[in-house]
Amino acid sequence: MKIGGLEQSAGTARGSVAAATALRRVRGMALALTALLASWIVAGRLRAVVDYPVMHRLDRFARVVPALDRALLWTTTYYMLTGVVLMACVWYCWFDRPDTATRARLLAGTVAAFGAGLGGRALQLLLPTHLRPMHDPALGMTLPDGVDPAALNHWSSFPSDHAAVQFGLATVVLLASPALGRAMLVWVALLNAARVYLGVHFPTDITGGAALGVLAVLLAGTAPAATAARAALRWERRAPGRFYLLAFFLSYQIATLFDEARTVGAATVGLLRSLLAGRAA
Repeated sequence: MKIGGLEQSAGTARGSVAAATALRRVRGMALALTALLASWIVAGRLRAVVDYPVMHRLDRFARVVPALDRALLWTTTYYMLTGVVLMACVWYCWFDRPDTATRARLLAGTVAAFGAGLGGRALQLLLPTHLRPMHDPALGMTLPDGVDPAALNHWSSFPSDHAAVQFGLATVVLLASPALGRAMLVWVALLNAARVYLGVHFPTDITGGAALGVLAVLLAGTAPAATAARAALRWERRAPGRFYLLAFFLSYQIATLFDEARTVGAATVGLLRSLLAGRAA
């Protein structure tokens, strides 16, 4: 009878922990969604009131210390300092916490973080166009040393797809390893603050992208995504060679935001158009 009572108490405790975890997830999703909507409203209607003053203050420091400008530019240029670091931390958590539940969250969350990046790019195309700070004539920025004035001239600004992926991956790490995850959140916050200073994004672009990434990862913790992730883990146990071959390839692509793949894709499309134009002529 006593043993049965202990088992019942343990079951009740596990149920309480699960309920508390689910409640925290719901609260996190509500907060992230609120931040995303607030950023969108500010970006669309209050940018001159909220974003512009921040950009004007930061622009005072442009070219004051050229070495610092270039150092900040490097942090946003080299994937070794951005996506590679984050994916390495995801892999650390994968092998440090090999239990099925953690691995399912890592897998689903990583896919969701990349999906958030795609969603951010789609929103850039679908929402009303917002010029990047470096190209906004109302700001008249003095660009930091080393920044290409022609960069991203035809890309909309809101939300930041980089922030979506990076904050999403940092959240994935946070859920598996809180101490390491907090360090990664600080790191990606600094990386994206540098992008604001360089004139690549407004502050609300970053907050909107970050909220999108966090929201996507928290949604990946719900039952349907967890079920799909567990199915993928069964494949990992049946065919580990094939699973890790694909995992490495996709990890590399996510770490580099499919940069080379997009370049190859664009070149292929250009080549096909040239061939079709030649035949038509």
